[in-house]
Amino acid sequence: MFIFHYSSKNKWDQFGVYTSLFSIEGATMAFVAAPPGSGKSFWIDSHPGWTDQDEWALGLGIHSLEWHASPHTQSEDDAHYAAIDVKTEAARQSGVCLLGALYIGIIPNAIVLIDRDVHHERCAHRDDLEWEEVEKITAWMVEHATKHGVPIYDNFDAAAAATSKHISDHTAR
Repeated sequence: MFIFHYSSKNKWDQFGVYTSLFSIEGATMAFVAAPPGSGKSFWIDSHPGWTDQDEWALGLGIHSLEWHASPHTQSEDDAHYAAIDVKTEAARQSGVCLLGALYIGIIPNAIVLIDRDVHHERCAHRDDLEWEEVEKITAWMVEHATKHGVPIYDNFDAAAAATSKHISDHTAR
């Protein structure tokens, strides 16, 4: 069980439990997905109510930078991201708003797909990303969104606003 506490900044407590400035015990919050290189971390830097899923997963030890650098079978990938899904859903149910791309089966509240040319340009400046792989992830996200009726936005502000309204509508009941 995840229990979240007020903190002056995002950190992981002595039990390996993530604590966030804006987490609310017992509240369901959001998971918004966007492909690698789309500007998630940059956007989060100016939106303190949101948590970078990459940093969160690294802090919990459920994902690492080395993971991407080593080869895996499809079943290893599936198991890895399914485990992250479980923790992501627990965090969402405990009141954390996450923005990331680490998922396989969880249904995000929204997906952000920025302009393709802008996205390609951003990825070109990243040594850790290959455009062909980013395109595959993007196509999978579109397929996942279509299958599950997940709204797609072209910017993070719109997705956050829509997600916040959805959360407010459901918590007011």
